[in-house]
Amino acid sequence: MFLTALLFALVQGVAEFLPVSSSGHLVLLTLLLGWDRQPFLLLTSLHVVTASAATVYYRRGYGRALRRMWKPGAERHFARRYAVAQVITAILIAGLLSGSRQIPPELWHYDWLLGVMMMLNGMILFLAPRRGDELWDGALPMLTWRAAAWVGLAQGIAAVPGLSRSGLTVAAGLRAGLSPAHASSFCFLLAPPVMLAPSLYFLLESWPQASAWFSSWQSIAATLAVTSVTFLLAMGSLHWTVSWVRAGRLWWFAPWSGLVGIVTIVTAIW
Repeated sequence: MFLTALLFALVQGVAEFLPVSSSGHLVLLTLLLGWDRQPFLLLTSLHVVTASAATVYYRRGYGRALRRMWKPGAERHFARRYAVAQVITAILIAGLLSGSRQIPPELWHYDWLLGVMMMLNGMILFLAPRRGDELWDGALPMLTWRAAAWVGLAQGIAAVPGLSRSGLTVAAGLRAGLSPAHASSFCFLLAPPVMLAPSLYFLLESWPQASAWFSSWQSIAATLAVTSVTFLLAMGSLHWTVSWVRAGRLWWFAPWSGLVGIVTIVTAIW
């Protein structure tokens, strides 16, 4: 069980912030292991860890926004537009969840649909603007209402499995006129609340089962090891992604996303 959890942790930690859809890679891993369903409790816990990594990585941005939220200037404008983007995301995700309940349960077994979404994700990455940029100096992104709306909309659409949250939001920010540095920082500043809220809710509901992980010192040690690996990989993945976005290389991930989509379709059918 420890080795399996470590394998999922490796995939989640590396793929969460790369624009290649961590959900697609996790489904592909599940198919390759021959499982009928994903270990949702484990994956939910790993999502909490990766969201925490993003919060730590952008702690300066969060701190600056909170300290100056009520003061006149660019920071207050950023806070308002940030809130609008999150509201748009929440409304869209709620609509997608409501619509998904109308889909027959047996349709969700066709994992080739997820592969198609990953191929679409690759196309979006390939068509994203390709311009380089300076390093982020810690200043909060200069947002317009249009950019905030487009990025919030992209983050909501990215709830569809197979679409990358980081890929879609960064591409939307670039299309809306943000510089690569500001597009990447804004998109990753948006991500943790969306990742943490549902994950923590699910963990609280499943606490009797989750608490079994701490039944012995061996399970505690295993949990700490898996958590540490996920956190460190997520920090590295986030740093690499931000560096490549600022170098105008978001499209580099397009071939990989398309390839994994094709492999997922073939594996699901086979």
